Order: sequence, then structure tokens, then C-alpha cells
Amino acid sequence: IADENKGPVGNVDENALKPLVEQYIASLPGNPATAAKAVTDYDPAYYVTPGSETVTETMAMSTPQSLVCIMESGNVPFSLKNRQLARIAGQILTKRLLETVREDMGAVYSISAQGYLSRVAPANANLQTIFPMKPEMKQQVLDFIAKEFKNMESDVKEEELAPVKEYMVKNYTEAKELNSPWQSAILGWLVDGVDTFNGDIESINAITVKDVQDYMRNLNAQGNYRTVILDPAPAEAEPAK
Repeated sequence: IADENKGPVGNVDENALKPLVEQYIASLPGNPATAAKAVTDYDPAYYVTPGSETVTETMAMSTPQSLVCIMESGNVPFSLKNRQLARIAGQILTKRLLETVREDMGAVYSISAQGYLSRVAPANANLQTIFPMKPEMKQQVLDFIAKEFKNMESDVKEEELAPVKEYMVKNYTEAKELNSPWQSAILGWLVDGVDTFNGDIESINAITVKDVQDYMRNLNAQGNYRTVILDPAPAEAEPAK
């Protein structure tokens, strides 16, 4: 296998590699009866609880601020296109949060969102944002974010989508020259047989505004929008003198 920045994974002489594999790997002792098996059962205790809910806790803080986690989860068929749509949704939402929550409202110092799609496990699709903010603006911010999750079902603009696609194409092009993306793609393909590496540029270029809206409509319809808030505890009153 080549060095990280010097050629693709698998760039080897097969005739030279085979005897080495037979000598050093195939000769290792093994027992099929005790070999590790693929995990197919999932303990629900380790995954996001389904349903929509807001949970608020408090604790004493030297610098009072509200810490917020908003996560929407769901089940989405794993494919190259859906994986790209999950990431696109996160990047578009990030831009909206920066423009409104940070710049217009001044409620946060920094904020972002992440969208991702896992190959395995229940609730494999997630769109989330985690950030600290001014406590006095909490409800205003929470209302705006909830509205944007819903708005992305019907209001995604081409001028929002185009730069995200351009950025992803740049990353995909660079990844073709590095070993780690090839390794990740091979390992992922071994899990479920879905190739997310070859054809990724063609796939991203074909994605439309409607595709993003349809993805968000499907995710929203599953009703798993959860908000967790950690607020500063009220200051203790000073004892009377």
C-alpha cells in the first residue's frame, strides 16, 4: 500500500503481493467458530430516543450561558445520493444559522450544523446543531431554528446549493489522490456493498434543489426533533444583613 500522499490504495504488483499474503496472513491460526461476527442487533439504549421533545436542565456557571443541542433523526435508505443530501442539508443550514443567529441576532459567537447518514444502525440519518448562546435570546433562537428545519422542505435556493456542490466536488477530486478516502470507501463497501466513492462527482453534480427539499421533507415527517438545553442555574440570593 502506497504512502498517504503518494498514489492510491492497492497500487501494488498482485503477483508480488499474493505470496506475501499467503505466507504472513493466510498462515495465521484461525477458528471460524470463534471468529467475530458482524453486528446485526442493536441495543436501543445506545441510540437517539424517537419522538420530539425539549429537555431542559440547569447547573451553576461562572459565565452564564445556555448550551443547546438540537438533533433531528430518522431512517433513510443508505445510498451515495442520500449521503450527499444529508451533508448538503447540514451545510445549507449552517449558512442560514450564521447569517441570522450570529450576524443578525447576535445571539452566538459561532454556530454550525452537521448532516450525516450512517451505513448501519437505526435512526441512521441525523441533522444537528450544538452551540452556546445568550440565555436571554434562547426562545427567539429556538423558534428560528425549528422554522428553518421546516422551511427547507420547500425553500431551498439554487444560489445556496451551487456553492455547496462546488465545494464538495473540490473535496471529492482531491480525495481521489489520497489513500485514506480510498481505504474508507473500501471498508464501507465491505459493510453493505454500497459504493460511495466511484461516481461521487457525477452524483453531486446531478443533485437538484428539489432533491434537497424532498430529503428534508422525508426527515421532518418522521417526527424525531429533539432539543436538549443546559441553562445557568439562578444565582443564589445573598443572605440578609
